[in-house]
Amino acid sequence: MTKEEFLKEIKFINDPKSVLGIEIYFQTVEKEKLALKKADIADEAKDEILRLVKDYIKVTLTDNEELLFRKLSEIDNRKNSVYSYDYDEMPEELQVLNTDVDLQKLPKFDFSKQTLEDLRGYLIVIGNSHQHKIRIFKNFNQLSLIKRDTKYLGLKEDNQRLVMMDKDVLRISGSFEFMKVKEEIIIVNDKALGVLQREFGFDKIIKAKANVYLDKIEAKGLLADINDLKGIADDVKFAKKIMNIKSTSKVLDLKPQTVIDFALKHPMLSKKFKFNKANMKLILKTKVSKQLFLQLLNDDFLKSELTNLYYFTENKDALEEEKDK
Repeated sequence: MTKEEFLKEIKFINDPKSVLGIEIYFQTVEKEKLALKKADIADEAKDEILRLVKDYIKVTLTDNEELLFRKLSEIDNRKNSVYSYDYDEMPEELQVLNTDVDLQKLPKFDFSKQTLEDLRGYLIVIGNSHQHKIRIFKNFNQLSLIKRDTKYLGLKEDNQRLVMMDKDVLRISGSFEFMKVKEEIIIVNDKALGVLQREFGFDKIIKAKANVYLDKIEAKGLLADINDLKGIADDVKFAKKIMNIKSTSKVLDLKPQTVIDFALKHPMLSKKFKFNKANMKLILKTKVSKQLFLQLLNDDFLKSELTNLYYFTENKDALEEEKDK
């Protein structure tokens, strides 16, 4: 899916002609397992949630002229980015977006059996009469729950007086982290990346992916000892750097000696890398050299054809030759 296709698919959300419906479901924990329950929410409250979500989509996505759209496996540090989830393995918490159960037949959330503290997330389904539909997943944050039995006293308005809250209060905003558009899972913002890693165990997937890349690197024969890199794959910081080697990078397509010769001639890399006696393989013994090697594989070291100066850049978009009009 391209950025243009993505925006086209969600355009109906803020189309004045669209008559939208919204359904909300709670993701809960029951006997240490995730489950879905239908949320029985008053119509006026659902209408307000729909308005908040529409506003968030409009400001963050459809009207965001700086929006960037890319695959999660090609993540970089650019802001205003949304990502298409392109890994085979997916955290259990996100499987709710792919559920094929009949949502209308789900049991209602029962306050006599569970409390709001059992929530783990919200599944929001928005659609119109023309069969356009998206699914949204919003991670539950404990800060969204205003509890009456905390060290802070909760007061509510009662005519002309303030009285103590007699029940917990759930706050729901229009922001969210994940959505399903057609068959693609979309990571909507930087916060979602943090949720993936800290709360959904995505770091395990990152490490597994990193080891796959290490096998490709070893097969290329650039290193005297692949174990120089394998030792850092369990560090999620470095595993992300290994994972972030762009699938479109042409460096691994080059002959090994071409890459070695580039490093030997580069004014900085030649000082940070060690080479074997025949100058045919790299030896990486420091964290700095390992990080620079990963950046080398990602083709981050550039030389200006205009000034002959050397540059480092993580963010690169290939230029397409514009045809004469």
